[in-house]
Amino acid sequence: MRRIFCFCAVGSLAAAANAGLQITEWTNPGSANWWSAVNWTNGVPTADDWVFIDNGGEAHISGGITPDVFFVFLGSQPGAYGRLRITNSPEVHIDVLSVGNDGDGELMISGDPIVTGEEFSVGSNLQNSTGLCTMIGGTIDYSDFVAAGYYGNGYIQHDGADVITAELLVARGPVSVGNYVIEGGTITATNTRIAERGHGTFTHRQSASTSLGWMTLAQLGGTAICNLEGGYMEATQITRTGSGTATFNFTGGTLNVGQFGWASAPFDLLNQGGALVPGGFVTGTTQIYGNWTQQAADYVHFDLESLAAFDQGIVNGQVNVGGTIGFSTNLNAQPVNGDTFTLIDNDGADPINGTFIGYPEGSTVSATHAGQTYNFTLSYVGGDGNDMVLIACLADGSGDGTVDFDDLNLVLSNWGMTGTNIPGDLDGSGTVDFDDLNLVLNTWGASCA
Repeated sequence: MRRIFCFCAVGSLAAAANAGLQITEWTNPGSANWWSAVNWTNGVPTADDWVFIDNGGEAHISGGITPDVFFVFLGSQPGAYGRLRITNSPEVHIDVLSVGNDGDGELMISGDPIVTGEEFSVGSNLQNSTGLCTMIGGTIDYSDFVAAGYYGNGYIQHDGADVITAELLVARGPVSVGNYVIEGGTITATNTRIAERGHGTFTHRQSASTSLGWMTLAQLGGTAICNLEGGYMEATQITRTGSGTATFNFTGGTLNVGQFGWASAPFDLLNQGGALVPGGFVTGTTQIYGNWTQQAADYVHFDLESLAAFDQGIVNGQVNVGGTIGFSTNLNAQPVNGDTFTLIDNDGADPINGTFIGYPEGSTVSATHAGQTYNFTLSYVGGDGNDMVLIACLADGSGDGTVDFDDLNLVLSNWGMTGTNIPGDLDGSGTVDFDDLNLVLNTWGASCA
């Protein structure tokens, strides 16, 4: 019987025998209980066993605690097929789990099991091997990697489980095909590699929430497609490198990414219906090496806390803005006249093209601190002439973009009043007084932008 295991550090079956490891094969052609000894050639698998399900049957783990099984192969040789179903078991530990090694295999995980190990591979070896995996619930915690299409053809449908791993791999081998679709549940990965050499597609939908670390597309000549259609995706970096082909389709969902593209390998970010949120739930920066385009159906959000903490987009390329923009403007420090938030830092001399819906040049954005409202003016020609900025214009109490009689009348009609957020209390001191009057007189006629 020929078996090839090239995706992990395995020498041969003889080496396993010399090490005292036992080979156990599934014999029941139907669906039956993993824990029944009659379904195995050498009894129920124990620690360090090599387990093969090749006869078209299905082993079902439900309940109990599985010992530390060394290897489990579903479809270990050409023409072989095997299935494993894990449901509602408190813990299953398999060091190396190969679904479709040289043959075809299928894995189903549902309920709330905890499945742990080192290497989790779907579509492990030969070009014509195929692995299928459906995750509906539970926790899959594999320390080295989780792969869809390691060297073969691998398909993972992720609908509700929590996956934790050092590396998420989609189409690693030169002729591999990987397809990972997540529609629910979570992924936490230190690194994510899509189509390192093969053809890989990663699709993010619905209620999925992922933290993907350093995501690299088409690293060594592969063809990579990443589709963000829904849910929340977080990544330290999303880059394309090497001679491969990389596509990032951003049509929905929410993206929080620290860096998009490299200086040496620019990557355009085209938002066609999603939400870009630099920093996610805290303030942060998105640096884009390439062109950044926000289309009419898109959304971008900026959090403002203080001059030392605010969201920012830094773009080394063209900036084309459109769609809607949102602000979180509960400041943790009192602004002073002229304070400037550079929200889009646009390199070079090229202008920002377009404006956000409802925010033309000179628009007013209100922010609060300690219950007091302060007005800022939005400009697309701020900074060094081509940046999008918010400038604190405290004397513009009316919010019309110009310091004029409306602002003077606000001060005079509320003269001497005290309290929080009193109209005319332009400096936020709690009293409408000469300080507010002087703010208006000293900046009289200013457009604030």
